[in-house]
Amino acid sequence: GAMTHAPGRETLLPRPRSIVRATDLGAVRVLKHGSLFALCDAFGDVRPDTRGLGIYDGDTRVLSCAALRVDGQRPVVLRSDDGGAWRAVVELTNGDLRETPQTEPSAEPRPRRESIGITRERWLAGAAFHERITVANFALIPYQVTVELELDADFADIFEVRGAHRDERGELLPIEVGPERVVFGYRGIAGIETRTTVEFSEPAAIRSVADGADGRLVASWSWPLSGGARRHLEWSASVGFAGTYEPTGAMP
Repeated sequence: GAMTHAPGRETLLPRPRSIVRATDLGAVRVLKHGSLFALCDAFGDVRPDTRGLGIYDGDTRVLSCAALRVDGQRPVVLRSDDGGAWRAVVELTNGDLRETPQTEPSAEPRPRRESIGITRERWLAGAAFHERITVANFALIPYQVTVELELDADFADIFEVRGAHRDERGELLPIEVGPERVVFGYRGIAGIETRTTVEFSEPAAIRSVADGADGRLVASWSWPLSGGARRHLEWSASVGFAGTYEPTGAMP
């Protein structure tokens, strides 16, 4: 599962996983615009569970994991504003951090509970899902804050997600990985290739994650935030297609 190096870019082998059947559609936030729709949880996350969460283009789930962590933890939801059919805002904060014994007097200070504000603004436009993440340090002392986004795309079709059985599936393509862009791909049984391009507004450190995680890779950013400072990060997921559809059994 290691990344392979090629000139100018890296690829990461996809990790096929069984598709969790959607049996519980409670507490799902829905955004819709054109053929694109996003089903997220109350945190604003997409992750594999029984609710069929995901970003979908038509009948295909083009992003199956997009989960935010701040300093290694899920933030706490303060409030959620459903701004309309195609945009929404979630306000979060940091919760209780696990106490780490500060053996070194020079150890980094850890943010106190609710001293970090996190805003997730999301909208659908131009055939893409967009999110702007703002992290604010409400404390008077500087902190080093790490923002992580765990990502994956399973390209499941919505009928499978709802529990239909498929005799054959296409194949997940190697994931193209770079600091500003990650491209997930899938070749369907008819030969059409679907690609989900995730782009970041600033370069990320990217690592593959272990089996059992929700996603396949994590993009991370580490920011020094002085007291009262804030930083923004934007990312988007857009869908493209390649290849030609050749019906079998065509006349010569």
